[in-house]
Amino acid sequence: MSDTIIAVLAAAALQIAAVAFAAGLAYWGVVCQMNGRRKLEKQTNSINVMLMLCSDRDLYDASRVVSEIEDDPDDSSEKYAHPLPGNLEGEKKEGWLKKRSALRALVNFFETVSVGVFQDIYDEEIIRGCARTM
Repeated sequence: MSDTIIAVLAAAALQIAAVAFAAGLAYWGVVCQMNGRRKLEKQTNSINVMLMLCSDRDLYDASRVVSEIEDDPDDSSEKYAHPLPGNLEGEKKEGWLKKRSALRALVNFFETVSVGVFQDIYDEEIIRGCARTM
């Protein structure tokens, strides 16, 4: 083969390698950008769902009721998992039902959040950090 043909083939091979390298860099850049967007989207979703806990009046009130239950040494959230005791009347019965409803609302909310974490919709670290301060 002549030197000219070898030089043309070498130049073509170099161009192909350069295009392949550039395509690889572009692909890597797109993947990194998509991962960054996905992470930001998860963080935004996580913050929004925890802000919903604060802005939804029923959930906010429910979290306060749960705090009262946990602060009372004679009360326990476990007893609200069982059926209504038969000896409760009037205000006591109403208070018991209110606390049970509050616990149920929070459990349902956090069950939804945990499914979102499991499905990779919410960021677990952000959810845990926000839940600790509530």
